[in-house]
Amino acid sequence: MNSVRVFLLGVTMTCGWLAQPCHVRAALPNAGFESAGGSLNEWATFNNAIGNVSAQPITPRGGTHVAKLYGSFDSDPNYSGLIQNRPAYPGETWTAEAFTRHNTGDALTGSNNALIMKIEFYRSPGADYGSADFLAEHSLTVLDGNAPTDVWLSASLTAEAPAETVEARIAFVFRQEAGATGAALIDDVTFSSDWTLVWSDEFDGPTVDPSKWRVEDAFIEKNNELQYYAPDDVFIDNGKLVLRSQERWYAGHPYTSGLVESNGRFAQAYGRFEIRAKLPTGQGLWPAIWMLPTRPVWPPEIDIMELIGSQPNRVVMSMHWGPVPPGQYPWDIGQTANGDFWGPDFSQGFHTFAIEWMPGRLYWLIDDVVRLSVIRPEIPAEPMFFILNTAVGGDWPGSPDGSTVFP
Repeated sequence: MNSVRVFLLGVTMTCGWLAQPCHVRAALPNAGFESAGGSLNEWATFNNAIGNVSAQPITPRGGTHVAKLYGSFDSDPNYSGLIQNRPAYPGETWTAEAFTRHNTGDALTGSNNALIMKIEFYRSPGADYGSADFLAEHSLTVLDGNAPTDVWLSASLTAEAPAETVEARIAFVFRQEAGATGAALIDDVTFSSDWTLVWSDEFDGPTVDPSKWRVEDAFIEKNNELQYYAPDDVFIDNGKLVLRSQERWYAGHPYTSGLVESNGRFAQAYGRFEIRAKLPTGQGLWPAIWMLPTRPVWPPEIDIMELIGSQPNRVVMSMHWGPVPPGQYPWDIGQTANGDFWGPDFSQGFHTFAIEWMPGRLYWLIDDVVRLSVIRPEIPAEPMFFILNTAVGGDWPGSPDGSTVFP
């Protein structure tokens, strides 16, 4: 489905989870060059041998830093710059916006030095400019010596992704001719496509919305897990959905926890699916955000996020496909694609976990940065629904122990 977004808004865990509202496509990572106290983190540079593309504390529009670009003096003309890539697909409309300036004392001269903003499209991720995988480009000169100095100027460029597109790229290219001096500054960049929000939950009511979620009340026998999913472990608290895990005997089981799913309420094939969540930590806890098909069959399965509480800074992302012979599992016969990301302690704050799902392609994003890409024919092509849960114990995390803190 073209230009579709699904947002899950608001989840946490206390030995459980919370969720918060999300917004239409999170900001381009490090769009204002403020990361790590001022840097080009998340950006790639080219022709930067003399440090002519850098983050600097020079007259920022917001924050403390900007990107500064000037010529490399290594040829005539020469081109230097910085880029970021985003997953994309044919027919999407992409918009790039930025603020640029040059200052008295380091101003560009005439049209010999110029800053060009570009949108480029590629048929494979991370492809080189001008390679066989390069499809098209659209460009706009956003700054040259004829522009006024000492003021921020806004620029905007829009382009439609052509057939075969799998990646869109925003690029800022500094062109230097005849050894002309002067530097261009960039700040507050945006780069987004025309997704449409089609389903969401802000968790702003007093209780879980039964038109959107089914709350589990059962012991589900799988993976040697130990919990009973109890309805009283699922509740709304201050605009957040809480999935609580407890150590208590309930219906013959030593632990309880929470699970909600959107089966029978919402399912969709293709689009962007995301949730902003704060995850639990502790030996034996296993939070997950995952998806199953509406027809009663397994696999396929898409795991947007899994984490084991003994490793609170590691997120695992997976896809499993079938058919699977009786008595076997996809991961035993090479029918699993997965990856992990080691980041911050995901129990200490909210993070956005997302997939962008297109025919034959899946991208997993954490805080809007792609952390895993899978391109293969087994990508699911049928409607799937959300499941949010925390398992307690099981084959992967092991059982809780004396170090596990329950509410």
